Amino acid sequence: MMGFEGNMKKIDLQQAISIAHKYYQSKQYSQVKHILQPLIQHGVQSIDIYYFMAAAHYCLDEYEQAIEAYHCGIQMNPDFAILHAGLGNAYVQLKFYDAAINSYNQALTINPDYLDIYY
Repeated sequence: MMGFEGNMKKIDLQQAISIAHKYYQSKQYSQVKHILQPLIQHGVQSIDIYYFMAAAHYCLDEYEQAIEAYHCGIQMNPDFAILHAGLGNAYVQLKFYDAAINSYNQALTINPDYLDIYY
């Protein structure tokens, strides 16, 4: 029974992330936060949660919250270039240019072919 319950929680988590992704694609960023925030508050650890939460904060011009979420995602997976790039973008918005350059360099160290950095 415990295996079944574990699978149900995993399915529910994936469904929540999928719904958040659809809201993100349709630019309903507040809805993304509404879906994902309770998961974060309950200690659910998922790089997808932090990626979409950070991206939603960024799109809502909530750059400090975006930085916090990007850092949480990076703690989970320091080798995920897109998180470092997003972090760099948020730093630029706050005019923290040295931190932005460091984040971009880290993204390029992880993935030298990550072309979004150059635009």
